[in-house]
Amino acid sequence: MAFTAFLYLEGYEESLLCAGAIKVDSFPLHLKKELQKLQDCEDLERQLQEIERNTCKVEIYVIGCFGTGSSVY
Repeated sequence: MAFTAFLYLEGYEESLLCAGAIKVDSFPLHLKKELQKLQDCEDLERQLQEIERNTCKVEIYVIGCFGTGSSVY
């Protein structure tokens, strides 16, 4: 009896594994929109990280002045 139940459960697990993932086409419309928003946010975050990684930050400190009474723009 236990062996039969074990085979039954093993076959059930295999059928779940073989069923595959749910396809996006079968999602309801509100979930498709939410998924698209999440993907857009991830893409934007990835782009911002790429820009940050490729940006060089430079700080310049100036000691003294450029002349008396004149403004430097």
